[in-house]
Amino acid sequence: MDDPGYLRVAQERKVWAAMWNTDMRQFGPEAYVSSVVLDFEPYYREIIAARLAGSWRPAGKFLTLGNGVDRDAWGARVPLNVRREADNVRDRMLKGWSPFVGPIRDSEGRVRVAAGRIMTDWEIFHWNWQVEGVSGLV
Repeated sequence: MDDPGYLRVAQERKVWAAMWNTDMRQFGPEAYVSSVVLDFEPYYREIIAARLAGSWRPAGKFLTLGNGVDRDAWGARVPLNVRREADNVRDRMLKGWSPFVGPIRDSEGRVRVAAGRIMTDWEIFHWNWQVEGVSGLV
């Protein structure tokens, strides 16, 4: 949902929040970290052109970092060193590096991604387990 309600609550409670799909920093400028933004225009152009050419077939499509998905500008309170570190990781990912390489263990210590193997987009999309060291997720 593109609703600023939780950013308002974050502002009131003096905690940080990240948004989804829309820059709503005006509703919680002190709480705003950033936003995941989606750009469907290239995808829509691709499927419309295929439809007009008679070659369109229904299929799933992942929008990935740099190809329809990115982040918005940083919130004013995000420290410069955090911005730089995150931006460096983003730049590496745009060049093909993946942080989703094994070994990755779940919260019970089981290896879910073998050493050296990179998770596919499909696996990341369907990820439904906690990573080692993370607790409290349902």
